[in-house]
Amino acid sequence: MKIAWLNWYRGFALICIITYHLNQIRPIQNLALWDWKLYQFFSLLPVAVGIFFILWGFLRSLSYWKVVYGWGEIPPFWKWVKDRIFRIAPLYYLALLASFLWSAFLWVEDWKSFLVGFTFFSWMHPSTFFPVALNGPLWFVAYDMMGNLIVMIFMTKIFWFLRKIKIRKFWIVSILFFLGFAILLALHSAFVSLPYPKLEWIVSVWFPYYNPFIFWIYYLFWALIAWIYLHLKVRNMRPSLIGDALFILSLLGIGYFLTRIRGATDLAYSFPVSPFRFPFVPFLLGVSIFGLLFSKYISKWIDNRWFVFFGKISYPLYLFHALIIVMIQYFFFGERFQSFREWSIFSSIVLTISLLVSTVLIRLEGFLTKKYLSK
Repeated sequence: MKIAWLNWYRGFALICIITYHLNQIRPIQNLALWDWKLYQFFSLLPVAVGIFFILWGFLRSLSYWKVVYGWGEIPPFWKWVKDRIFRIAPLYYLALLASFLWSAFLWVEDWKSFLVGFTFFSWMHPSTFFPVALNGPLWFVAYDMMGNLIVMIFMTKIFWFLRKIKIRKFWIVSILFFLGFAILLALHSAFVSLPYPKLEWIVSVWFPYYNPFIFWIYYLFWALIAWIYLHLKVRNMRPSLIGDALFILSLLGIGYFLTRIRGATDLAYSFPVSPFRFPFVPFLLGVSIFGLLFSKYISKWIDNRWFVFFGKISYPLYLFHALIIVMIQYFFFGERFQSFREWSIFSSIVLTISLLVSTVLIRLEGFLTKKYLSK
C-alpha cells in the first residue's frame, strides 16, 4: 500500500498558494479583459489550502483503520505528539522568529501576537490571528497543530472503542463519525457567534469563520473516506480508467466552479459560512485524491522522485515564501512594479530562492529530527 507519493499534492497546493500571493502584488492597471479574468481566477486559489487538512486526515487515519482489521496496535498517542512537535515546531519557530525580526526592522511589531504564536493558540482571538504581520501564511500552523491534536485524541479513543467491541460495520462507525461532524458544526456556530472585536484588514473578514472546528471536519470526513479506501483495497479493487476519470473530472469541476465565481468574496459560496468554499471544493479535492489512488495511468506518472521531493519541501516552502517575497521586493524592486515584465522577473527570482531555501531547510530539518527521533 505504497501511497507516500500522494504527498505531491502538497507541492501542487503550494504552487497555487505562491501563485496567489504573487498575483496579489502584480500590476493590474489597464489589464485586458482576459487578463483581468485570469487575475480574478488566481485570487481564488487559496482553496488549495484545504488539501493539507484532507491529506492529513486521510493518510494519518490509515494506521488506525488497520487496527480495526487486526493489523497492528493503536499508534501511541504521546509518541505521535512528540513526533509532530519535532517535525512541525522547529521550522515554524525559525520562520516565526525571522519574520518577527524583519517586521520589527520595518515598523513596531506586536509582541503579544508573536509570543502567542509560539503556543499554537493564536487562533483564539482576532488580534493574534496573524503571529507576525509580514508572513501571513503562518496563521495556518496553529490551526494545523490544534486540529491534529484534537483529532488524534478523538481517533485514539474511538478506535480503542471499536477494537474493544470488535465492530467493523460501516453504518455504526459512520454514525459515530457523523455525530462528531454534528458536534463540530455546533461548535463552529457557537464560536462565530461570540462577541469578538472587529479589527481592520483581512482578519476582519476571516475571523471568526476561520476556526479549528470547521477544519476538524476536513480531518474527520477524510478519515472516514480512508476506511472506504482501505475496505476497497482489502477487497482487491484494481486500478482502472475510472480512477483517472475521477481525478481529471474533479479538477476540471473545481476549475469550472472557480471560473464561474470569479470576483466572489473570501467566504462566499460556502455552507456554513467558512473558508475555502466548503463543502463543494474540499469535496472535489478529496474526490480527485481518491480517484488518483485508483487511477491506472496518472498515478504512475506522478509517482516519480521529482514530484515526491517537491511534496517533501512543501512545508518550509509554505513557511518562508511570503517572507522571501517581502524581502526581495524591499531590497530590489520597491513597493510597486513598473511593468508586467518587472513583476515576472521578480516572481522568477522568488520561486528560485524559495525552492533553494526550502531544499536546504528540509535537509537540515530531516537530519536533526532523525537524530532526535531515533533516540
